[in-house]
Amino acid sequence: MKQCMTVLLLLLAFALTAPAAGLDGKWAFTFQTEDGDREATIALQVNGEEVTGKVSDLEGSEIDVKGTFKGNAVRLEFPYYSDEAGVKAEVKIEGKLNGDSIQGDWQFESHSGEFSAKRMR
Repeated sequence: MKQCMTVLLLLLAFALTAPAAGLDGKWAFTFQTEDGDREATIALQVNGEEVTGKVSDLEGSEIDVKGTFKGNAVRLEFPYYSDEAGVKAEVKIEGKLNGDSIQGDWQFESHSGEFSAKRMR
């Protein structure tokens, strides 16, 4: 009986921490745009429901990312300057975590589309 309780307590502790731990790490994002796919690497850290991190751009710069993670719902945003459009605005990302992948939608000014992300190992 004592072993059964220990196992149950361990399973409960894992169940309570698993969703947050599931988003931590580096992710390879692919954003579908009108001009073709755009890729970015985003490193994320979860503390409760709060998400922070860094997105790496092609020039090697890092931009702060903030957001939330509740259940399997991921919301992220970060400022971005588009040379092509000559505009600085927030990129907003909403998706669902499913194991080692995230899928959802992104928006930047009047532009929007779908994205997918895979956990980097």
